[in-house]
Amino acid sequence: MFYDEYKEIYKKVFKDIDTPILYNVNFGHSVPKCILPYNVETIVDYDNKP
Repeated sequence: MFYDEYKEIYKKVFKDIDTPILYNVNFGHSVPKCILPYNVETIVDYDNKP
């Protein structure tokens, strides 16, 4: 709904850090649901987008 507006805010807020930011992910109470377990190490390959 407000995807582009949120994306611009994220870009402004995080512009000075050298860390990838993952956003627009359905998890928690949204549908479809995705489980993000606590204390689990993972790799997010943000260079290989589908």
